[in-house]
Amino acid sequence: MPTSNLKVFLAIILSGVLVFGGRYVIKKPEVISVDSLISHGKIILSNLSNIKLPSFKINSLLTLKQNKNNNLNNNQLQIQNNDNYFILPTVNTSTKSIYFLSSLIPSPTIKILKPTTIPITTLTFNNNNYYLTEIIKPSKKPKPTTTPKPSPIISDQRPGSTLEEIFREVSKRECVPYGLLRAFHQQETGSYLPFNISSSTVKIYNKYGWWIDGTGDPCYGLGYDTLTGKVPQDSIKAGFQCRNSIGNQTYDQQIMGLFQISKYEQESSYKYLKDTFPKNFDRRVFFDNAMIFARITKNRVGNPPSNCEDWPLDIIKKVAEKHHGACKYNYGNGNSGDYCQQVLNYYKQYK
Repeated sequence: MPTSNLKVFLAIILSGVLVFGGRYVIKKPEVISVDSLISHGKIILSNLSNIKLPSFKINSLLTLKQNKNNNLNNNQLQIQNNDNYFILPTVNTSTKSIYFLSSLIPSPTIKILKPTTIPITTLTFNNNNYYLTEIIKPSKKPKPTTTPKPSPIISDQRPGSTLEEIFREVSKRECVPYGLLRAFHQQETGSYLPFNISSSTVKIYNKYGWWIDGTGDPCYGLGYDTLTGKVPQDSIKAGFQCRNSIGNQTYDQQIMGLFQISKYEQESSYKYLKDTFPKNFDRRVFFDNAMIFARITKNRVGNPPSNCEDWPLDIIKKVAEKHHGACKYNYGNGNSGDYCQQVLNYYKQYK
């Protein structure tokens, strides 16, 4: 079969696909997916198989002649099959281009609504236009902002001009209840250094080195060893007897400050507080003493509650027993009682 005649035959088949396929799509303009387009395409091809073309021999297909009928356009061709004639699309053999009857099929336009990197899965046909519609995925929730880490303390004058301000700051830094600090301070030294002492007094004893430069009194600022009652050797008034010794203690734990912190507790807590106090710290400073107590309190609990404002009473009792060594006490000087219950009562009052 000559190449030119083969092109004519293929043009007939392709025209049929476009005509019947276009009519089918026009009758069904609903939104279809890509999978649905494929399915519809199969239906169109199936319909084409049922089309009955006029019967003619292959030799007659190869015989083309110009239509002499004045009603036909000069650009149209005919195929003779006995007495039957039907019009073919024009074949321009000089340019090897085929022109179809485009007026029968709307020319669809594909438009993308908004550029997006999100996969597009919906194809909509409307008013002779195909629209690829983007699927908007819900945006991810922003990650919660983390609480800024408190800045290290490098000034000798510590934060807080009152005991309340000191306890609030320590509570925030170490995530221990403010009421817990109030309760233990009241139990340990509240009768001697009341909660409402003046800000001028707090300023003196809340500065590192007050026991060295002489701005404070070791006896008043709890800068002496509680068990022996004597001022240590690294302080002004060294060896001075501030108070009588307690009981018959043979081992001096060098307990000092608002929460009665021993030398061992100060040293063991340093590895947790060295970032907070990169320059210096000492249990004789009000703020430092409270920070040491808060840190060792959390270590004693093991797995402290996440609520920084309120802890269960059984946890408070556990902390009290470990801090004092036992709930029941008798110092041998007429001072006895239940340390744990006393702390619990204060905690209920101040939390």
